[in-house]
Amino acid sequence: MTKIPFQRRNLLKLIGGAGITTTATSSIATANKPSELEFSWKFDSGGERLSAYSGTDNSVLASGLGTVYRINLDTGNEEWAFNPDTESYVGVVSTISNLNTAYISVRETRTLHAIDIETGDERWSADFNSGPSYPQPFTSDNLVFVTTENNVIAINGADGNKVWTIEYPNAQYIQLRRPFSTVGTTEPIVLIAGTDVRGVSATTGDEKWAIDPGDNVSVTFPRNGISGVRTNSSTIQALDVMTGDILWTFDTGFGNRPGYMSSGRGGGEPVLHVTDGDTTMCVDLATGTERWTFSHAKGSFVTPREINNVTYVLAPEIVYAIDTTTGDVLWQFDTPTDTARETDVSLIESQLYISDGGIIYRVDSEAGDTIWEFDTETDDGQIDHTGGGLIEAGGTLYRPEFASSDSSTPVTAPRQRLLRITGRSSTEELTQDDVSNVITLFNRNESANGITVTQDDVSNVITLFERN
Repeated sequence: MTKIPFQRRNLLKLIGGAGITTTATSSIATANKPSELEFSWKFDSGGERLSAYSGTDNSVLASGLGTVYRINLDTGNEEWAFNPDTESYVGVVSTISNLNTAYISVRETRTLHAIDIETGDERWSADFNSGPSYPQPFTSDNLVFVTTENNVIAINGADGNKVWTIEYPNAQYIQLRRPFSTVGTTEPIVLIAGTDVRGVSATTGDEKWAIDPGDNVSVTFPRNGISGVRTNSSTIQALDVMTGDILWTFDTGFGNRPGYMSSGRGGGEPVLHVTDGDTTMCVDLATGTERWTFSHAKGSFVTPREINNVTYVLAPEIVYAIDTTTGDVLWQFDTPTDTARETDVSLIESQLYISDGGIIYRVDSEAGDTIWEFDTETDDGQIDHTGGGLIEAGGTLYRPEFASSDSSTPVTAPRQRLLRITGRSSTEELTQDDVSNVITLFNRNESANGITVTQDDVSNVITLFERN
């Protein structure tokens, strides 16, 4: 096994919270000296960009310029490569495991291709050359859902035939949320936001309800059957996805449309985060009441990420960790770039990763200390937890060993761990019931198939269910 040493770049130094505007008490950590980082393998595509997606139990699908690869997770060896006759970026890989098929889209040709996961052979392709948009697929059961310039289309994943089409002739942008169903219901609902918001049957395309909340509407991923709604006004709303009822309306007081809204990815109580410039507000998703508001000293644009009841506010040159329930600042971490748009946070097997400006940091989630850092020598290096925790760096993928300081044994990737807990053969088979069952096991401190369910498992199952 090749040992690839990391490169240290001492750009970060954890400092005190000067200028923080909040009622919380800040506890700021001091960085530790990073430990050695080793990799199991690296895969170089020779291109400028490579992104990892879920594949099979022992492989990962990766898309880049003109090519999709299947890569063995244990060895890093290429198992096949598919080129859909393009030199542009090939992206958005979705899969249907029982059909053993992956679905990829091509921006240049605006086409969708169905690929045999085992062999890399093309099974069928569909042309959506009707406008500037290109198909961005996600899958549920045996259906593939795509959006184009003015349409939402459901396609039979086995043969590529259209099942239903919904037209939005005047929409500037169409937002699609994967099928959702509450416990006890049999018909999943697809949530669509365009010129209005609609709930339609995932299997037939029949409209179940429609509302017109206002211009420039967008919706969040449903949590507990509730989705947040944002329009051009300063108010936000809570929408019952199954019935179309508005549960509450809340005025943020921002004076304009919130710059960002997210429902988080689980582990804690459901909340909505909305932003206005340098301010983040946390609103209880069930009641519509404000929990806390946080403003930082750096100014400009911020992005909140909620993981396991911790809200990570990504700001220029800094990341704040905030208790989602209380609003207390737990710690802060300096980052090298002056824009939050280049910053990301991931949690894999209780290990927190912050990526910014091509540098990836493993960070102690309790104290905010640096455990190690790796300079990818690219501008967009990041860690991807849907593809087995691989580091993406330009056209290269690295697989870290994810070893602790006193062990060289790699931990099980969260995807394989969840498959063992749920008994599924692929994460694409995860259902809302699986999410509910994992949460129940965690609350009862119970095990499934010999694995004690942790809060990380709750967060990961919601994330993977959302991304499918």
